[in-house]
Amino acid sequence: MNKEVGQHKWTPLYRAIIHDCNKEIIELLLKNGANPECEDKTTNTTGLQMAVIRGNLLTTELLIEKGANPKALSKTGKTLQQLASSTNKPDLMSYVDSLPGATKT
Repeated sequence: MNKEVGQHKWTPLYRAIIHDCNKEIIELLLKNGANPECEDKTTNTTGLQMAVIRGNLLTTELLIEKGANPKALSKTGKTLQQLASSTNKPDLMSYVDSLPGATKT
């Protein structure tokens, strides 16, 4: 479930996040043992960071519920809030700002 495959060496969960797969696919992968802390080894971008960058609130919520770390900084040192603010999606920004473990900017 967590094997890195393909040219980019992404796990199935990371690939699903990148391609904005629907909630049911993400849930199925997580239910079957996908690591919510998956990341792209070339960019050091976590699945949670990518879900936020892509503006996907549902995936962001699922990853947080399953234990993804909201405190992790991006490779360029950005917090989850900074990544969310670049999406201009108020619902996502509000959710990320409400996370108790998230780094405040």
